[in-house]
Amino acid sequence: MKILILSPLFPPDTGAPADYVKELATRLARTHDTNLLIYGYLPEAVPGVHITSVDKRTLLPFRLMTFTKSLFRLGTTPDLFLVNNAPSVELPLLFFRLFKTVPYILLISDPVAEKASHRGLYKILHQLMRKQAQKIIVIGEESLYKKAELLPFTAFNAANEARRETWWNSHSKEITL
Repeated sequence: MKILILSPLFPPDTGAPADYVKELATRLARTHDTNLLIYGYLPEAVPGVHITSVDKRTLLPFRLMTFTKSLFRLGTTPDLFLVNNAPSVELPLLFFRLFKTVPYILLISDPVAEKASHRGLYKILHQLMRKQAQKIIVIGEESLYKKAELLPFTAFNAANEARRETWWNSHSKEITL
């Protein structure tokens, strides 16, 4: 399966979805042809994943236009889009879908964008995304996707790491089914 992940954040950016998207891309690349279309500057490499990055330092209208053009260039071959919630990603995808319908899964992994999606113009945009999504997956703050923080003088918790691995395995299956 060919998968294209769209995300507004990716390491070295910080924020809830950045680390999640990197881990997701790493895991999906083991079994699927995976590409990333992100906003960022000098994104971290992920083995086996082709990353197309739109520079965040450009003005918003140009940034959105560049992201949309990149989406049209990359979006002709994927079997599935994974869309991280944010207006900067959702708007280009909705425009793209006027011309080509590729199924997508909406990943709600950014709590800041989730709060913003309940008001204003973004509320309308987000409601359209939810209606057209093949599936909506909410990654809550309590999710186990984050790697354990290794601290000096603290024992490594193997049980937590095992729960994390189990969560990722079930999450990966939920996405690719």
